[in-house]
Amino acid sequence: MRGAAFYASFTLSLNTAAYCGGIWSGAIQAIPEGQREAGQSLGLSKTWIMISVLLPQAFRLALPAIGGQNILLLKGTALASTITVFELMGAANLVRAQTFRVYEPLSAAAFGYFLLAVVITTGFGFFERRLAQRY
Repeated sequence: MRGAAFYASFTLSLNTAAYCGGIWSGAIQAIPEGQREAGQSLGLSKTWIMISVLLPQAFRLALPAIGGQNILLLKGTALASTITVFELMGAANLVRAQTFRVYEPLSAAAFGYFLLAVVITTGFGFFERRLAQRY
């Protein structure tokens, strides 16, 4: 029998994979058909059109949604603490149970999640600005 951590990470992975698959599919479908036709007119194969023409543009379109999905994944890890997966919220609950202090550990966990969300958002914002300058 496997532990709760395995099932939590497996479930979060499947959920994130499904959402990211939809994000990438939508980003590729959002690229105008003329881009594909331009690659065909240059004599590129379907694989090379996808790699060199469509995916770089799709990456730029998908980046904000992928960033949002990473924030959702971060929030999902807090839910994993309900099945005894030890992470930030689980550590806060452990300190709370040992010290009988409620606000300090939960405030520290909230601040930690806030910092992680800011770092993820700032990182994806940096990549978005870099791509905007490039294309």
